[in-house]
Order: sequence, then structure tokens, then C-alpha cells
Amino acid sequence: MTKTAAGKKQRQKIKPEHLAPKIAEGLTQGATIEEAAREFPTKKRSQGFGHLAHPGSAPVMVAEENETIIHEPNTGRRMRDVNITRPPQHVAEIKDGYRCLECGERFETAWPEMCPVCCFAVSDMQSLRFAAEFEGEKHLGPTKPITQFLNELEERELRRTFDQKIIEGKSPMKGLR
Repeated sequence: MTKTAAGKKQRQKIKPEHLAPKIAEGLTQGATIEEAAREFPTKKRSQGFGHLAHPGSAPVMVAEENETIIHEPNTGRRMRDVNITRPPQHVAEIKDGYRCLECGERFETAWPEMCPVCCFAVSDMQSLRFAAEFEGEKHLGPTKPITQFLNELEERELRRTFDQKIIEGKSPMKGLR
């Protein structure tokens, strides 16, 4: 918001070209609340989370607060980070490039250049971030230190090299396996 000469606050116009494509598509500016409600009606929901549970369906994700504090650079907001547990099918889709790791958007084709909703660089970053930030169905996010990830990779490589030496008969402990 900006202040006018009279000191009143005035809203700044949002430029659609600065938004992700799907968000820009749904942007409405200048309409009153009543006009927007008539054009895009929503169902009234009760308080609480009961509306998320449908008989026979599983939750899309479960978020558990962790001890890490995140500082959002654009707004200056500080908040606690969360670990997100997703259904196995969603995790498989994220791993295979059919779902965005950042916002959970489902894609028609695998590995798009960027997510049309949140603009995450799927083709460039998702496979590396998936390997570094997921443990099973739990997305730990950047709270899992990169050093821990690199140590895990090094341990796997050492184990693979050791197993290969045993198979080739080059290990002094070849009789153990």
C-alpha cells in the first residue's frame, strides 16, 4: 500500500506479468467483494478441519511443526518450519516429476521447466531437492542439512564399492559374504 497526498492508504495495482500463469489467470482487480463473490461463488464451510475429511479419502498431507525458524525475505515474516508427510502416490509423483515438490500441483506431463502455479524450477531443481529433502513419505525440507545428505551419499558409494570388491573377489574378507 502507498499513501496519497491526503495521507490515506491506496492499494497498488498488481501486475499480472509478475505472477505465475495460473495465478494471473484468476486475478481480479478493481471488483468489489460482492461482484467477485457473484462471479466466483464459494461454498461456506464450518469452522475447524471437518471439511477436509471425506468418507473413504486420505488427507493430502500432514504437517508437523519442527524447531527450525524460517525468515521469509520478501515480507520479513518469521515462522516455524514444518515436516510434511504425503501419501505414497504423491511422493512417487514428485519423484517421477509429475507433481511439484514446492506446492503439490499435479502436472499433465513429467518434468515441466517450471511449475505453472508457484514457478518452482521443476526440471532443474526437483530431483536434487527430492533426494536431499525427503525421507520416505516425509518432506523434511531444507531443515535436513546438506552435509547430512552428502554424508549419506558418500556412505552409499563406499558401501557400493565394498560390495563390488567382494563380488570381484578383490576383498581380503571375501569369505564373509
